[in-house]
Amino acid sequence: MFVKLSDGTITRGINMDAVIQMRFDEDKHQTELFLLRENARLVFVDQSPEEIRKLMDAELERLSQITIWSIGGPNARRR
Repeated sequence: MFVKLSDGTITRGINMDAVIQMRFDEDKHQTELFLLRENARLVFVDQSPEEIRKLMDAELERLSQITIWSIGGPNARRR
């Protein structure tokens, strides 16, 4: 799942499935995201871990709604 996050100058989609750890850096007032996979690196973003979790929850809800509509709309029976 990709979430749009900003580092102060650039907004980019971060693959949250590749994030293995989030840590808020008090000195920089940014959150460190430790990424694995092919993009193994450290990324700093302006959002707090709580804000990131809210964005992830919103994206999960959006994806859930897309899935519900793709299988027949809101009145479709869930399996």
